[in-house]
Amino acid sequence: MNENTIFKKIGLASGTLDNIVESKSEPAPKPAAPKTASKSPSQPKPVPSIGRLNSTVKMDLTNEDEFKAGLAAIRDANSEVTWFLAALNDKLALDVVGTGAGTVEDMLSLVREGTANYGLIRIVDVIDGKSNTLKFAYVVYLPDDVPPMKKGKINTISGNIKDKFLPVHVEFFVNVKEDLTQDQVEDKVKLTSGSKAR
Repeated sequence: MNENTIFKKIGLASGTLDNIVESKSEPAPKPAAPKTASKSPSQPKPVPSIGRLNSTVKMDLTNEDEFKAGLAAIRDANSEVTWFLAALNDKLALDVVGTGAGTVEDMLSLVREGTANYGLIRIVDVIDGKSNTLKFAYVVYLPDDVPPMKKGKINTISGNIKDKFLPVHVEFFVNVKEDLTQDQVEDKVKLTSGSKAR
């Protein structure tokens, strides 16, 4: 028995024959024709990405017309509305909590405890001291009292919820409503746009 024969037998026994370098005197094995009729059972099925999973999870609005009207009001430059707030109900559908003229603190005073709340704050950003532009801050308030199982369900639809609020310029994620102030929102908007003097 020669060395090549020993290597072949070891390779066959261990299933690594393809990894063994064969001598030049033996012809190389021909590659097998690709199978087209069925998949090999050893090939794993492709797993969808988290983003694709989130986009396929259905997210409901309890009142779509009210939701659209609230967003339209905050995006209207001639409107007095400066904030819009929605919250998930027990069925994980999005309810409109309200709209108003005021600060992020005013909006956060109306959040629902025990569930996720999603808000939009409108900020007037002055560029170069003369051009007023509207900027929007997306605020997610998820209090600590939300049960872990509900948080998991909320996370599966969070991307779809954010899509309903787009476009936004900055984002805030808070679990204590007193942790976010109007000054912080305005500062982040101005830093992001470059209008804040450094």
